[in-house]
Amino acid sequence: MILFFSDAHLGYKRYSSITENFIFESEQDARNALTEILDIISHYPVSKIIFCGDLFHSNKPTPTNIKWVIEWFHKLDNLGIESYFIVGNHDASEYSHAFVFAHSLNLKNITIIEKTTTIDLSPNIHGIFIPFMFGESLQNKYHKTQDAFNSLNDLVDPTRVNIVISHLHEVHAGFGSEARMISNLVSSVNITKTASNLYYVFGHVHTPQQYKVGESCVYYPGALINMTSDDCEIPKYVLLCDERTLEFSYVPLTKIRKFKLIKAKTIDDAVTAIRQTRYPTGTVVFIAVESNVLGSTNEVLSELQRKRYRFGKIICGASKDAHKPITDNFLPDQQSRSLDDILQDYLNGVSEKLPKNWKTNVLPRCKKYLEMSTMN
Repeated sequence: MILFFSDAHLGYKRYSSITENFIFESEQDARNALTEILDIISHYPVSKIIFCGDLFHSNKPTPTNIKWVIEWFHKLDNLGIESYFIVGNHDASEYSHAFVFAHSLNLKNITIIEKTTTIDLSPNIHGIFIPFMFGESLQNKYHKTQDAFNSLNDLVDPTRVNIVISHLHEVHAGFGSEARMISNLVSSVNITKTASNLYYVFGHVHTPQQYKVGESCVYYPGALINMTSDDCEIPKYVLLCDERTLEFSYVPLTKIRKFKLIKAKTIDDAVTAIRQTRYPTGTVVFIAVESNVLGSTNEVLSELQRKRYRFGKIICGASKDAHKPITDNFLPDQQSRSLDDILQDYLNGVSEKLPKNWKTNVLPRCKKYLEMSTMN
């Protein structure tokens, strides 16, 4: 089996207190997840390990986190399994990347991939690796990776199954954390413009999901840790692929803190709801309040502290469906519709095909997407 995982973001610090080891709880989450992956590998017949980018949250990781990753790399290497790590956008800098030090570790089974590469993953599987490659400038940093993706057809082996591994946002993907990408003007790719009948495994989007576009299948393992309110109630996974049957399955991670969302009509109702919870210590709690009048939050903060939870944020004036977990794309064989399609329906006046929330949610994203496409 091939094990895929992505987006550890070691070094992320939000919604955390300092632990007894003098690191942030979110950093400990990433370490716990990476350690748990070693355990998962021991329980499955894993023949290849592939990481899809963003090992670190910053391209300048702390010495403490570098030291920990070096030790973890050696543990992984000692398993004797071929492993491939591609660079993500958070790892990359203009001249290097965050785990370039791995080249000096004399690792026998771990390969760091910094440029477009093809590797035979099995007799019947042709792997195409497209890491994040920093562009000519900060203003155009996605250009080099997009150019490599646009040349994908030249790398396809028509006689075998092709799996493309990259760190990009594909336009049909659902929205989750690192997922308000259109509004952040993060560049995207559209696989309808590449060869058909391929398998894609992407990093970059933090919400685990799978869908079909034509005859091609797309998989996002998702991030290893919870990072924003979009992660509330959404499990974290690694992704397994059976090399013979090409069946993909998700294995949940269980050693990280949970992000929970409490919905209430008023702030007083939220306090009551918090008192009734029994979450583990360190759980990060986000509160969606329907009322537009927030009032004092002192009692909320006091109750969260008494429960030994971490405060996420309060969303005032939220609807009943606010921050509903995005699971629509986490379905097998789903035919998703891209922002291009939704925008085209709007321009053509085909309202019956538009999502229910298109005016307040989808259409603004389409507008940003159009602006981004025009700039590119």
